Amino acid sequence: MSAKVEVLEELGESALILPALINRGLAANDRIKYFLTLLHSARDHAEHPDRAAPSLQTEREASGVDDVSFDAVIAGSTRDGDQGLHIPQAPHIHTLIVDDIRQMVEPLRAASLPEAGEPDQSETWSQRLDRLLAVMSPPETDLVPATYVDALTRADREAGDGVHVLLMDLHRELNRLQARIASESVDGAQAYDITDADRVLVAAFMGGLNATAPLKFDHPGLGTTATRAGDRLVIQNDIGTTDAHVIVLHIVGLTLSVTYTDVHAARLRFF
Repeated sequence: MSAKVEVLEELGESALILPALINRGLAANDRIKYFLTLLHSARDHAEHPDRAAPSLQTEREASGVDDVSFDAVIAGSTRDGDQGLHIPQAPHIHTLIVDDIRQMVEPLRAASLPEAGEPDQSETWSQRLDRLLAVMSPPETDLVPATYVDALTRADREAGDGVHVLLMDLHRELNRLQARIASESVDGAQAYDITDADRVLVAAFMGGLNATAPLKFDHPGLGTTATRAGDRLVIQNDIGTTDAHVIVLHIVGLTLSVTYTDVHAARLRFF
């Protein structure tokens, strides 16, 4: 549990604990997405060493990961035999991903108040994670099988459950929880913990969204949430009901970072 949450508990500010946990969980989601992209790119470079190796520095900074040493992971990744990959810091990356997924479960546990005799749904999330981790051996060295990267990064629900599938489900639940506890609406965006200056920016985003919303006809989606996480205003739009189809804006001063995820590669390239 974060120091901020512990302080809020000590102060008896229970109403603020859940929003703090949600913000922490959503920040963890951003970091996990970066680490999964890092591992996937590391595998690609190991298999195609003749191609230029991106550092993903911009993606790292946008996700809130400060450790610059990760910028060298992709370039340092190589093949080791037919099935093995050498990925620098693989054990450390694995630990960070697992820790961040558990952080995403925390707000769901805090919000879970099961009736007597009913199961705690937050425990179901934790058990699901433990079950997935049990079938893959966590890397003890920088040498990992290619199947390990596949098991972590695969997002195909039809192929069965996986860590990335769990991540998408947790993200969706956090979005629902965030919308449920929103304390105000800014032109249709569900918001909490925002400032007067934030409201102007959220209203501007919603102005563009509402102007173009009729173009979606009866397609579901476009639910928007906004909150402040530290020095960042975070605006998130679900775009549709498809897994992982979201857009997230991080605004710090005059700097805007956009993260867009989509299960359709062609649409991703278009955006």
